[in-house]
Amino acid sequence: GGGASVMVGRLTPIEVRPREWFVAFRPRGDVWWLRWLAAGRFDHVSAFGRVGSVWVFVEAGLWKHEVRVVPDVAADRLMAPIVEGAMVVSFKPPMRRPRRVRPLMICTTVIAHLVGSKSGALRPDRLLADLLAEGATRVLDVDTVQETDCAGAERRRASVAGTEPE
Repeated sequence: GGGASVMVGRLTPIEVRPREWFVAFRPRGDVWWLRWLAAGRFDHVSAFGRVGSVWVFVEAGLWKHEVRVVPDVAADRLMAPIVEGAMVVSFKPPMRRPRRVRPLMICTTVIAHLVGSKSGALRPDRLLADLLAEGATRVLDVDTVQETDCAGAERRRASVAGTEPE
């Protein structure tokens, strides 16, 4: 199972969706009232995944959504601030993605829809619980990681990326 393919001109078909998403739950946010509204351990969620030799990063919020596609060699710069202080879970989309209307466009609903979750969660803590119930696995948990040096950050990035640190 995996992503759909698309033919681009005379190029070889490429995957257009990661086969595995990494969903990062962050306890810090920019907006005080949103932190209050989330009323849990986490107040923001984002996702990233690898497609061939590029990484796709998705940030969703009330005022804007960002999708960034970067080559493998540049992914660390985008990944580091996302995983720092976050809990990260790995989620493989089901073969048959659920059909669910999600009229509210906030980080939780956008990311749930993106990764193929059945969750209708409005709060990041609920989305985390739903993803774990749907088979996600913890990749990085801020409570179990105490490293703050560069080598520690590289080991964390390698564990998320599924590679060995250089």
